[in-house]
Amino acid sequence: MTNFNPINNLNFVRLPSNNIKNTNLTEISDDNTLNNSNQNSSNIPLNKTFEPINPALIYSLELAKMDNKVLVKYLQSLLSLPDSIDKFIQQLNSDSKDSQMLKILVENLIDTKALSEFLNQKSKVAIDKILQTISSSLKFGADESSQLKDILSILTYIQSQSSSNSNILKEFLLLYIPINGQIFDRQVEYNVEDNEEKEVIKSQDLSIMFETINFSNILCSLSAQNNDIIIYFYIHNQFPKEKFKNILMEFSKDININTFIDFKLKKETFNKANPEQNFKIISKSYISPAVLILSHLIIKIIFKIDSDFSI
Repeated sequence: MTNFNPINNLNFVRLPSNNIKNTNLTEISDDNTLNNSNQNSSNIPLNKTFEPINPALIYSLELAKMDNKVLVKYLQSLLSLPDSIDKFIQQLNSDSKDSQMLKILVENLIDTKALSEFLNQKSKVAIDKILQTISSSLKFGADESSQLKDILSILTYIQSQSSSNSNILKEFLLLYIPINGQIFDRQVEYNVEDNEEKEVIKSQDLSIMFETINFSNILCSLSAQNNDIIIYFYIHNQFPKEKFKNILMEFSKDININTFIDFKLKKETFNKANPEQNFKIISKSYISPAVLILSHLIIKIIFKIDSDFSI
């Protein structure tokens, strides 16, 4: 088995994509190839609204054609978010000066409505920043600003979703998974017909409904019980459940979360027709931070295994 050590070392292979409206997870370049792009995006002064952008950085941004890891970092910077889920949870537990962030954690549970309001405010500010950057790029004669417009599309979608009080957890987690931005607004074609799965979704704290390329649809439901996280996994025979379990258990031990997995075979017919990876989330209004952390890990692990799978 591949030695998966720190969480953020999970990489993705490139999957086929056509345009900004239709895509999925892609390959993360190694750290050496990312140095220039990372420096360009992380050095852009994003801490103040309407602060002028150095035109040289605009040219560098467009020439670099940000890969997915840099895209995620750039979105995090625009939204003034910490660079990992763990750090975000730590900020929720700290004496943060951000009044909206303080509202998210209620009696050690994440209030998903407060998280929506938080991302709504952050995305409004980020949209102003990226509009200013696009304006500056045109003013200084950049050949194109297609990537910046793609980023604007992502931010606009986040702002729209957070305004409608819909479940914002997918959009939040995508800000911590190296992706092509098009997956944000692509809907998942996953209709739950099995009564047992319906009951699990209804009773558990959070459920993730996956579309995968090689393993058809997968349902993963998580619930916090005392200090444990119980996971129900509905899969087809083709899914390498032992490999998945070993990786998840290794991570769970590293982050001190007691995890118990119950695998169940899906009753629906196996269908390997999904051309892309995607997921959607259904959750209760209040969820444990441990459930959020594990959900992030599970999504990354499943897409990694799916991307690496070969017959």
